Amino acid sequence: MKLHVDAVDAVFYPDVMATCDARDKTPEADLAKQHPVLIVEVLSESTSAYDRGLKFEHYRNIDTLKEYLLVEQDRRHADLFLREEDAAGKPRWVLYASGVADDVELDSVGVRLSMDTLFEDVVFETPAPTSAA
Repeated sequence: MKLHVDAVDAVFYPDVMATCDARDKTPEADLAKQHPVLIVEVLSESTSAYDRGLKFEHYRNIDTLKEYLLVEQDRRHADLFLREEDAAGKPRWVLYASGVADDVELDSVGVRLSMDTLFEDVVFETPAPTSAA
């Protein structure tokens, strides 16, 4: 499903997004959603810098977005950016890093995921053994 970000007039294809906004249930929204509360991207070596940088900069223009979850593909780690408001009501994004034994709490959709659940059926490549010379 496409995600259209009006503020930058750009279209993205997030790995996962969740929206409960009535505006995303209209016939006009059948081709692209615009009001997600959660976006999830699975990072790869080739996309990590873009997903953490410019793409996230664009996503921050979505006023309904509450959580942005970045899931590592080659290790059991996830970074959750949570939108909070400062004393003046201005949004700021706070990072909550999750490691091997942590849970990821996605309040926007009412879900708590253990790392075991998040990485279920994922087989990580093990580094090739080095030979002693």
